[in-house]
Amino acid sequence: MIAVLLILGGSISCVLGGLHAIYTLLDLRNPRWLVPVDPSVAQAMANSALRLSRGGTDMWRAWIGFNFSHSLGVLLFGALAIWAGCRVNRLPVGILPALTLIGCIYALSALVETANAYRFYFGVYVRSVSRFTPFYMGLIDPFRKLVVYPSLLRSVRASWNRSFGTT
Repeated sequence: MIAVLLILGGSISCVLGGLHAIYTLLDLRNPRWLVPVDPSVAQAMANSALRLSRGGTDMWRAWIGFNFSHSLGVLLFGALAIWAGCRVNRLPVGILPALTLIGCIYALSALVETANAYRFYFGVYVRSVSRFTPFYMGLIDPFRKLVVYPSLLRSVRASWNRSFGTT
């Protein structure tokens, strides 16, 4: 069962990472996918030098670079998960904990400190692309609420307790 889940999760990561990379590369010539809704923001990004580079690049190019490197990371993670799923019985002991650690790092990066607590921002917003989108989202909603979110929150709580102690 773990092999199927690793291959399925890795495949989804590879598809989404690949689409993200393609959209990023298409935005080099004709920005329309990963751009702000307000065109003046994109123009301001293109006209604003990045302080770290001392004028060597602008915010728009940094944005494109970040998006492309992010998509390569997602592709690498997906490929590693597929590879691990295909070799789950012959893997070194540390591979599956390493994949779990990477997932926990992504989850912990979604924690934001507020005035009196930490808020967990982690989600994927889905735009309705056809009349089947609401049906599909309704179909996977119980799986997300009963399997994915409780498991994710348990791992975040365990990491939090190991790092900062119980509350």
